[in-house]
Order: sequence, then C-alpha cells, then structure tokens
Amino acid sequence: MTREIKFRAWDKKENKFEGHFQIAPNGVLAMFDPMTASWGKAEEDRFIVMQYTGLKDKNGKEIYEGDIIDDEGARQKYEVIFHNGCFCISRGPGYHIFNEKKVEIIGNIYEHPNY
Repeated sequence: MTREIKFRAWDKKENKFEGHFQIAPNGVLAMFDPMTASWGKAEEDRFIVMQYTGLKDKNGKEIYEGDIIDDEGARQKYEVIFHNGCFCISRGPGYHIFNEKKVEIIGNIYEHPNY
C-alpha cells in the first residue's frame, strides 16, 4: 500500500495558505513568484508547513496537521497534531488516535485560532 505524501503551507505574512511551493531535497522551502514566473527560497520563518495525514474526514475532506476537527463521538473540538511518530489529537492528559469516519474538519488553527 502506498501513502500519498502532501503538504500545505501557511503564509504568516499574508495570513493565507500558499499553493505554489516546493520542498527541496535539502529541506529548504521554495516559493513560486508569479510576478517573475520563477522559483526562489522562501523567507526564513514566514511559512508554516503542515503534512497531510493520509486520512479524510467523514465528508471526504483531506485532514492536515493544524486542522480542527469535531469528534462526533466525544462532541468536542480537537487540533490534529503529529506526536511521537503519528498523527493524533490531544484529549485530556494524553494523545489519542482518531477515527476519521467519525470526525469532520471545521477549520484550522491559523484561520480560526479561537476554536
């Protein structure tokens, strides 16, 4: 079984997700500049990169780190995080795996920091 590895990047300066970026083999984030139609190194500390979990919520929407999910069973909202080698949510005193068939993405920590 293959796993799709995808990322998204939050632009802290523009307060939006950036769709035109690449991660170089050395880990450097490169951004596409439509004004010059060229790629260049992204500004240091401007972007936050989040990885796709490989899971989709009950509506088929891709779940990424930083997403806020509404857990149908617990009737609570949680942030999706990467902890100790796995994607999970913080619940009470520890971290828990979630069932993607019972959760719905209701936002993310960058566009909706008050969840």
